[in-house]
Amino acid sequence: MTRGRKIIIVVGVLAAIIIGGVGYLLTNLDSIVKSAIAKYGSQVTKTAVRASSVKIQLTSGKGAIGGLTVANPPGFATPYAVRLGTISTRINTKR
Repeated sequence: MTRGRKIIIVVGVLAAIIIGGVGYLLTNLDSIVKSAIAKYGSQVTKTAVRASSVKIQLTSGKGAIGGLTVANPPGFATPYAVRLGTISTRINTKR
């Protein structure tokens, strides 16, 4: 196999990996963000942080988080410090 052919194969494999990674990210973005909210929110607050739904629409610049709850630490009378129905945002994607 010639050196040029090996380079083409390596570049092709790298392109396939990158395209696959971007495809995975785009198709699973909502669940990735939902998991990140739970993981990092819980680490920061040292209580349970949960979101019941996440919907991100990259092409239109819209995003929404539904059912966001932040638990109170032990010893508080109520179970939640924060409990929100839906949080939504929209950014202008046109220049």
